Amino acid sequence: MKALCLIASLIAGILAGLLLIGLFAGWYLMRAPMVLAVYATPVSPTPIHFDTSTPFSQWTKVGTFPTLRECKAHRVDNERCVSEADPRLWW
Repeated sequence: MKALCLIASLIAGILAGLLLIGLFAGWYLMRAPMVLAVYATPVSPTPIHFDTSTPFSQWTKVGTFPTLRECKAHRVDNERCVSEADPRLWW
């Protein structure tokens, strides 16, 4: 029974730590990599477009902001706001 309480306490501590990281993390303004299309399509009439299907780890950090609101205020079409605690940035 003591072991179960110890495990529950450890899990609660880990979850609390993750919550704090999420609450106090800053925000990155990220831009997808540009690619040159072989041919123009109706969806992408220009030969250069942004490949939003690539992992965030390959995107360019355009800026860093303390809040999501500030990040969104500076965002344009091909950019996204991503928390610096987001694990998708690591892969």
